[in-house]
Amino acid sequence: MKLTRLAHVSIALIGLACLTETAQAYQYEVCEARGASKDIKFPSNIATLRLNTTSFPTGGTGGYLTAIDSAITQFNKNPSKFRLSRVYDSGGVAFDNGENEVWGSDDSSILKGSPAIAYIYSECYWLFGIEAKITEGDTIFDYDSPWKWTSSFLKTANMRYAGSLRYIATTALHEFGHIAGLMHENRLYNEMGTDFTHTHTQGGYVIAYFGENAGNGLVALYGLRSESREDVAVAHWRRTGADGEYSSHDRTRLLTLRGIELPYTNVGWEPRYTVTAGSTVTAEFTYENLGKSTQNGNVVRFYISTDETITSADQLIASANLNLTRDVPYTTQHTFNLPRNLRANTEYWLGAIISIRSGATDADSANNASYIRIRVASR
Repeated sequence: MKLTRLAHVSIALIGLACLTETAQAYQYEVCEARGASKDIKFPSNIATLRLNTTSFPTGGTGGYLTAIDSAITQFNKNPSKFRLSRVYDSGGVAFDNGENEVWGSDDSSILKGSPAIAYIYSECYWLFGIEAKITEGDTIFDYDSPWKWTSSFLKTANMRYAGSLRYIATTALHEFGHIAGLMHENRLYNEMGTDFTHTHTQGGYVIAYFGENAGNGLVALYGLRSESREDVAVAHWRRTGADGEYSSHDRTRLLTLRGIELPYTNVGWEPRYTVTAGSTVTAEFTYENLGKSTQNGNVVRFYISTDETITSADQLIASANLNLTRDVPYTTQHTFNLPRNLRANTEYWLGAIISIRSGATDADSANNASYIRIRVASR
């Protein structure tokens, strides 16, 4: 959640308006006055977060500091020029003090009913021209009920998998997006929507990440980074609708040739589809280009695995080519036949691995695979 506060400005605010800029399905605020406009963002391409070690003790119970550090690392993989740095700070915290602070609180008047909230201070005024900038961004997590959070990337801990807790790294990424200038988004699968269902999932773990759409928003605000960093990815989440300002996400599906979703049961919040050996199925996954450039000629290979860790050593059953521009996530479907030798009454995982085009280097191989759980029906 985001709450914007205009900082105290001594100059008269004459004919000014803060409007929402909507383009390419990302949103940010724009200062407009006297026919001129300027994006509201940090004046430089780096902002320093001060992580409060009283709220997040170094090496303390829960490992929250480590998880938030990992969120900063994931944030900085975005393709824009903007980056976050961080320092540890054991001192006091305060609003409107010129520092970008991260801490925990049980004060309901601050939290406004949210699990976490970002307070943004910005200026928007006219003085021999339009002036607009973010001057401070604070992130506060709800500590009234600490059991709501987990610092663990294991599926056994995380909600919407086998666990019941909210991964603090996914929420941190969402709030850091606000700090950088982005608003909520409900039109696409993205981090600025429902953050805890925006993860890469492979094997027994989940990875919090910033995502293609949010990264594209930062490129619009701060420009494209100069160094070449390319990264393609696949996820088993998709947008299913809107919940107010937030996009709603659910699992990608396994369908019949005619596009009818196959029957499934939920196992630890994960759908497990019932299939028939040798049948034709349509597998749905979400693919993203998280890097700098359009990537044409990527290869997606589909596998059958006996566990939830999908690798190229598993049984290859189909492949397809896929072009990915750097703009919005691409949820699409591919149709192929399941092997006839699958054992009845046995559980498998239908996996997808995306490989970047020939001649390019993929900067992050940890996000290249995901899966849909299946069980073969009795004959």
